[in-house]
Parts: sequence; structure tokens; C-alpha cells
Amino acid sequence: MRIVWICMVSCLLSSTAWSQDAQQLHENGVRYLQQNDYGNAIIVLKKAAELEPANTEIVNDLGFAYFLAGQYKAGYDLMKPMAESKNADDRTYQITCMLLRGGRNIKEAELVYRIGLQTFPKSGALYADYGEFLELVQPGANAGIVYWEKGIQFDPAYPGNYYHAARYYAEQNDHFWAVIYGEIFVNMESYTTRTVETKNLMYDSYKRLFAFGLEATKNASPFQQEASKMLLKQEPLATNGINPEILTAMRTRFLLDWYNGPVAAKFPFKLFEHQRQLLQEGVFDAYNQWLFGSVANLNAFQNWTKTHPDEYVSFNQFQRNKLFKMAEGQYYH
Repeated sequence: MRIVWICMVSCLLSSTAWSQDAQQLHENGVRYLQQNDYGNAIIVLKKAAELEPANTEIVNDLGFAYFLAGQYKAGYDLMKPMAESKNADDRTYQITCMLLRGGRNIKEAELVYRIGLQTFPKSGALYADYGEFLELVQPGANAGIVYWEKGIQFDPAYPGNYYHAARYYAEQNDHFWAVIYGEIFVNMESYTTRTVETKNLMYDSYKRLFAFGLEATKNASPFQQEASKMLLKQEPLATNGINPEILTAMRTRFLLDWYNGPVAAKFPFKLFEHQRQLLQEGVFDAYNQWLFGSVANLNAFQNWTKTHPDEYVSFNQFQRNKLFKMAEGQYYH
């Protein structure tokens, strides 16, 4: 009996040690990934996956390492069984499709995307990637925007769909949605190259929006009709052109109009609530400078931050301490 007990304890300790080893190996492998050392990442993550082959997170990270290293076949051979298992998550499908696309297996990638979306119909990441995929394989068909809009509707906290949709609407000269989706995106993903790109897009879209007209079309949603009507009231401020200071004034007046009438209750909208809070905190000017100043005139923006140091510091503190996240049920396109 004593021998059996010792064996049971020994097996338990051995199992715990293996689990801890896999976790530590996983953490080390992720660090290699963050350092762009894909070779070492694969070596370490392979060992972790051998210890815990059913661990979805480990296998996903190993598959991603294969993708980054350009080892598409090896990565797909790894990911295919996981994608077909009960342990698969939406990232499993995402990485599997990335590997298929890398290996030019276009038809199979499309099939796996569709299976993934059937399995995870609220995955913003899959909608974003599938929309981007469709734009590449069906150029000019405008197929991607359908899935980016679905991603925004079903997974509003995922930023990628706002980025793609803002770019699409800017290209289609639908500048109302370009600035709305663009601003949501930069509040979610605030410090990347895509952020700078989207700020430029927003600034250009505001100029085009007032240059070519604000009237919403008859097919516009009630939300767009109401918001466009209130923006149109600010058009006289643009007589001498658009700059960050003019945009701050326009957007301030828009907020005052929006929240002084019934539309705010009819269309609760996290972006406008965020703007109003910034206005109430006294940092709305700094926020607009952050959005538009550096892309409009970098020297002028740097001078503004020097002459308004307290306000800009307060804005940065507010931004760091408040996580912006779009709410469920506020899809108005």
C-alpha cells in the first residue's frame, strides 16, 4: 500500500512538473516571438507543444511562429488537426487560414474561413481577415466591406474591422463613415503605424466631407441622417478651410447639439459619449490636437503641446487610464 501511495505521489509530482515546464517553455517561446527570433521560438514552442499537445494557446503560437518564419506547410500540418478538434478557437482558424494563404492554397483558405465563421459567428478577427482576403482575391467586387460591417456589428470591441471599413469608405467617398469608423479605430489602437495612417485619412476625409457636401443620401441610416444634419450646421465655420482648431470648434458645437436634443437618447453611441467626457474633463482641445495636429502641421502641433503642457499631460493621463471600448447594440449603419 505504501509503495502504491509513493507511486501515486511521484506521478502527480511528475505531471505537475511537466505542466510547469510547458508553461515556462511557452512563455520563453512567446518572448522569442516578440524579439522576432522565429527560429528559437519554433524550437521552444515545439517542445512545449510536445508536452501539452491539446493546449490550444501553445499550438496557436507555434503555428503563428511557423507563419512568421515562412514555413507554411509545416505550420499548416500542425494547425490542421487542431482546427478539426474540439479545442479549436477562432484564433486557430485565423492562423490556419494565414498559413494556407501564405502557401497560396486560396480555395482551401476560403473554405476554412467559412467554417471558422460558422463556428465562431461573433469573431471580429475572422471577419476582418476574411474581408481582407476577399478584397485580395476578388478585387473591385466590394465583397470585403460586407464582412467588416458584420465584424463591427457582432464584435464591436475588435478594432481591425473599423480600420478596414474606414479605408474602404474613404476610397468610396463616403466620408461620414470614414471619419466615424476611423476615430473609433484610433481610440482602440492608439500607437501603431495604422493609427498614423488613419489619422491622415480622417483629416483628409473631414476636408472632403465639407468640400463635397454633407447631406446624407436617402439610403442613409436614421443615425447618419441625424448626425449629418447636425454636422451641416457647422459648415459656416469652414469658410476659411479646415484645420485642427476649426475641427475642434465644429466638433464641440456638434456635441452640444447632439446632447441637447432627443437624438442622444435615441442613438446612444460610445464614441460621442467619449468625446463628451473629454469635453467635460477639459481636454477636448488636446484630444483634437492629438487626432489632427500632427498630421495637419507637425511643427504647429509641437508648438501647441509646448504652450499647453498641462492640458496635454492631463489628456495623456486620461487616455492611459481609460480603456475605450465600443458597446454592444450600437450598430447604426
